[in-house]
Amino acid sequence: MKPEITPLPFYFPSLDLNEADFYRHEPLLCQTIREIFTCRQVAIAHIIAPNGTVRALDIHDWPEAVKTGIDLVLKERRVIINNGSQTAFLPLAVDRQPIIVAVIISGPPTLYANSPSWFIERSRQVWRELRLIKTWSMDPMSGLLNAAHLRQKINLLTNPASRPNWQLPPADQEAKDQLLLIEIAHRGQDASQALANISHTGAYLDSLLGGISPLHHLGAGIFALPCLRTNEPEAQKLGYSILRKLKHHNIVKAHIGIAPLIPMEQDIKAETDCLPLSQAWQALRTAKKRGPFALCSSAALSPENNQLPPIAPEIMSALKNIWRGVNQFSIILLKRDIARDTPFPERVLSLMGSDAVAIPAGTEKCIIYLAGLDEQETGQWADNLSARLKQLQLGTFSQGMACYPCPGFKKIDIPMNAEKALAHASFYGPGAITAFDSVSLNISGDIYYNEGDINSAIQEYRLGLNLNPKSINLLNSLGVIYAQIERYKMAIPLFEKITAIKPRDFMALFNLGFAHLRGADNLTALKYFEKALTVDDSCFDLLLQLGQLYCAQGQYKKAIKVLRRAKGEAVGHTREDNHPWEYCEPWLESGNDLGHNQIYRYLGQALRREGQYREAITCLQRAIASNNRDALSLSMLGELYAMEQQGINIAVDFCRQAVEINNEKAGNWRRLAWVLSKAGSINEAIDAVRQALDLAPRNTDILLLAANLYKSADRLTEARAILTRLLKIHGTNHKAARLLKQINRLN
Repeated sequence: MKPEITPLPFYFPSLDLNEADFYRHEPLLCQTIREIFTCRQVAIAHIIAPNGTVRALDIHDWPEAVKTGIDLVLKERRVIINNGSQTAFLPLAVDRQPIIVAVIISGPPTLYANSPSWFIERSRQVWRELRLIKTWSMDPMSGLLNAAHLRQKINLLTNPASRPNWQLPPADQEAKDQLLLIEIAHRGQDASQALANISHTGAYLDSLLGGISPLHHLGAGIFALPCLRTNEPEAQKLGYSILRKLKHHNIVKAHIGIAPLIPMEQDIKAETDCLPLSQAWQALRTAKKRGPFALCSSAALSPENNQLPPIAPEIMSALKNIWRGVNQFSIILLKRDIARDTPFPERVLSLMGSDAVAIPAGTEKCIIYLAGLDEQETGQWADNLSARLKQLQLGTFSQGMACYPCPGFKKIDIPMNAEKALAHASFYGPGAITAFDSVSLNISGDIYYNEGDINSAIQEYRLGLNLNPKSINLLNSLGVIYAQIERYKMAIPLFEKITAIKPRDFMALFNLGFAHLRGADNLTALKYFEKALTVDDSCFDLLLQLGQLYCAQGQYKKAIKVLRRAKGEAVGHTREDNHPWEYCEPWLESGNDLGHNQIYRYLGQALRREGQYREAITCLQRAIASNNRDALSLSMLGELYAMEQQGINIAVDFCRQAVEINNEKAGNWRRLAWVLSKAGSINEAIDAVRQALDLAPRNTDILLLAANLYKSADRLTEARAILTRLLKIHGTNHKAARLLKQINRLN
């Protein structure tokens, strides 16, 4: 009888609450407490982290009276009511262990006249409501939070009236909460495969991002990640790191849209009122037009946020009339560094003299045309202008210069080149003067890249290389972007040019390794990764990738060494270390490296192969705790449980779960067959091993296991046929030869 391995591909949540539920549902929990206790504001102090560990309370900015009340709750384990400040401190616990302290503020005076027992009774109602919230908010396809939960969470996060004033950022501060929409595409599939892919991808993303914020699945492979205390540039860096991880996870396409969670004056009344979600969706649609792995921020879609705005048509028309028939000229873009609402100062325009034509370009900029000057002469003219501007005491002015002729550029390009030089000047502080060059094009390419405009970024990097073919930064930037759009044949020569100029350039070696890896040339990839390791052995992503490759090559001792190093780096790295690989993985903070928990899957695999079973079990347990859809870890853990006699029934359950999640891997079926044989279920083991043989008919380990199982079932003819087949494939297999002799003696 074949084992039944076709359960429903849906999640049904347990009603039991745990530490993570208080973290995942915090905004809705606050709303529930406000409604039950009829107060306007609630603040939550988490005592237990989602992984169950006690954590330092992040309440250093809270009022001293509030911190004192929380300390008293933790010390005395009871409700604290402060009638004077009209504040109550309510502990909520799991198994009598305090999980959070809810600070209840701005309620009616009668609220704080109630007894502690009255508060405890209401806390039981909070508990029941949270259990209902947990059930209502679960997406059955992925096991993540659903779209309704996200919309309600956005509503609460963007309603400043629901939080105490001391939890709100200053009104003039940049938006610190962002929403990321992540759309992931898989290859052609039927409904069953689509469900499996959503489940696997959701579990993988959650293992990467669950430590940042609870992940939501909105349907059809679209995931949402609200990022609190994260500004727009940080969200973009996180987005690019996610895209890189997904590409290495063999995803076909992935796109990300980013929008700020801006406080709103009133609650959301309809789906169309959800402005952050709508903005992120529009940004996601734009990202899909920019390549197979691309992102877009809603901020980049706003013309006022354009860092390289086009020159106004009327100004271009005036300049064309001026330079008609002129073979040499310069353009200076003059900008005052402190923005004003007043027109561009007439006193500044009066300084230009008869040899220049000045055209105001808005309230902050002025375009200056100089006929017949080369770059050196233009620089001297700009220096003289800067000296005269200082005498006016109108503040500082920056200048970007561009000259014609310039290799590869037409006259019509020169004003925009001056704009790019001005963006370059911003790196040097107020009052800087910068001439257009290859570095300006590197910076403008980076600006377009950060805005998600991949095609414009490629054009800028190419133009920069025309001016400076040996620029390592430009070669690397163009190579990275070609790799991002999967043009590896164009990316690899660029990285090779860098190593020809600078053989120990970490970024080039690192990127060469990944480019060859995506081209399925694992040996060449391994060679470059090992070279990169000699330059810097502290890059988490490099160490993890090396560990994976060493496991695939069967070099388990090397895998253990680099993975243990990766484990240490993931815990100990801080951004202040300034390693060269910061450019490759820009979203890195201490203990929060994306993919950190993947270490344990491969470390467990390598330790198992080296016979270090106890430590392997610990690693695989951690891998599964991070990603409960990791079929390989489940399968290996089940096998190790059987080997170490830690519960054969649990071992069988783990191996069954592995083939339920992924029934296309012969190794998962082989391990299930072996564990079933140890459990005494020989017939089921034979059915499982036949599934393995269908997937890998020439695998000698599976063939040998099948022969042993047939022998145990006294099916000697089938065992003999399997062994004969094995010996034709591998004639020197001594185990197969000995087993065949035993069977021949029995029959």
